[in-house]
Amino acid sequence: MVSLVRKTLETALKKNLPVMIVYQSGDVITQRSIRVTEIDGKNVRAYCNLRKRVRVFSIENILSAQMMM
Repeated sequence: MVSLVRKTLETALKKNLPVMIVYQSGDVITQRSIRVTEIDGKNVRAYCNLRKRVRVFSIENILSAQMMM
């Protein structure tokens, strides 16, 4: 089953739209604006506006994802 988060990320990649995600890394939860560049299995590679560089995110750690217009 394709998760809503994965579907949102795939659509954002196709349309080249930024995505606002809520991401959990360990005990830390952050909100980030990203631009998806690649989806590979269980990971997404994206430019992270918070860190100002390309990062790899585990899709299972993305709690929510919303495309930004």
